[in-house]
Amino acid sequence: MATLASSSQVTPSTAEIKSPDLNLILQGLEDIQHQDPSQSRPYEVTREYKVFHGNNKQPTSEVMAQINFVPPDMKTYTIIQARGHSRGEKMVRELLDQETESAKKGPSSQISRTNYDFVFLRRENFGDIPEYVLGIFPKRMDKSLFARADLGGQLLKS
Repeated sequence: MATLASSSQVTPSTAEIKSPDLNLILQGLEDIQHQDPSQSRPYEVTREYKVFHGNNKQPTSEVMAQINFVPPDMKTYTIIQARGHSRGEKMVRELLDQETESAKKGPSSQISRTNYDFVFLRRENFGDIPEYVLGIFPKRMDKSLFARADLGGQLLKS
């Protein structure tokens, strides 16, 4: 099962954590994806991926990657650092390979409600900013979409 972590600035006032408005989170993601890439500016971002086995709180591996995007459709990445089990780095490379390929293919492989079903799993604190962990399930069999089998039943957060 793949998961996405989404940052949030909201601090709960009670001990009970309510499910976030999943539609609002996904709408924000899709709004960004629908912007005209040719109007975008080039960017570089560093991501930290943590790979978990089952519901374990400690990651089995951690991978840091630098992603570069040059509009309208050129995306590349470099693994800067990898720690822990080598399977984690392999999983991250597979996901980033799919992401760089999907930049060329357009919306047919985007992480969106058109291609995936999403489920709120839990809220985590990975540092100072709370994040939402979402389960992602492909709606169809398509090699450009990542599937549960691709991740070997482990959780991936970025």
